[in-house]
Amino acid sequence: MMKCRGLTLTALITAPLVGLIACQPIPDEGSDPSSSSSAGETSSLPGEGITIRPRVTDWIEEHYQAEIVNIGLEELGYEVEELQEASYLILHTAIANNNLDFMASSFQRSHDELIQNAGGDEKFKKVGALYPFVNGYQIDKQTAGEYQITNFEQLQDSEIAQLFDSNGDGKANFLGCDPGWYCEQVIESQLDT
Repeated sequence: MMKCRGLTLTALITAPLVGLIACQPIPDEGSDPSSSSSAGETSSLPGEGITIRPRVTDWIEEHYQAEIVNIGLEELGYEVEELQEASYLILHTAIANNNLDFMASSFQRSHDELIQNAGGDEKFKKVGALYPFVNGYQIDKQTAGEYQITNFEQLQDSEIAQLFDSNGDGKANFLGCDPGWYCEQVIESQLDT
């Protein structure tokens, strides 16, 4: 089985968010961060009066990532719009056209073409990884154990292929990457081979 390692990338706001969090003073326990400082100045949060427009796909792990970033933004005083779902193509295009501020999930190599087609480095800032991401072919552990499936080539065996044949054509079916993703190209190449 092939495993491609990529890293999820955050777009546009996560690096400034981390920088802002790192540079924030830590108030004394029990103090009110909006109260006057010892010099008589009123301290304010960097996001006060600023609304952030995040979006996400329908993948649960991306909701989780976005919510973590949103919590951090809210702690910094930003008003964060409610998450709404859209496809990666729409998300990248909307960010490039300044209709959205960020998405917390973009996959290196898989989304490079989407980013380039939407304006590339002139429109996007890749700012870091939230967690490592692994691509590969996956099946449930019970079926793998019962039929001793350990590699992709075993799907050529008609008995094994039938386990994953959802349309009755005698071939295993796959749920793959969205069109335009790098992993789609890898899968197509491997299927041809």
